[in-house]
Amino acid sequence: VAPGPDEFWGPVALAVAAAAFVGANRRGDSGGDGGVSAASTPKKVWRKAELQQFDGSGDVILLAADGLVFDVSSARKLYGPGGRYAVLAGRDATRFLGKNSLEEESVELRSQPLNMAEKAFLSAWVMSFKSKYPIVGNLEEEEW
Repeated sequence: VAPGPDEFWGPVALAVAAAAFVGANRRGDSGGDGGVSAASTPKKVWRKAELQQFDGSGDVILLAADGLVFDVSSARKLYGPGGRYAVLAGRDATRFLGKNSLEEESVELRSQPLNMAEKAFLSAWVMSFKSKYPIVGNLEEEEW
């Protein structure tokens, strides 16, 4: 079955991750370019509800992935309103990235943990984000 138009291409994701890994290792760091958008203020811990105001409707665009909050404002064409990945902006994008999908999941599916392959995809995306975007904090863990 061929992937739908709103799914990431697995081989492309792996290639992006490999390139990000090589780029980060060449620079000798793992945390992006270190520059934070002038309008964003790094915090230690962000709540999911706080991220919602940074969905691209203003100057700053944030997204969370695997517990880290990234300032992706420099990629407004991708994450801002009308962008290919706008659905990821202003929220915890962990499951979208792990599932390689831009489709919303049902409540039942959201309750299931990511499998090993999905965790690998998530790690690849996080590595890529670390090489491109500043980390502005951590996402608060949910209590069950």
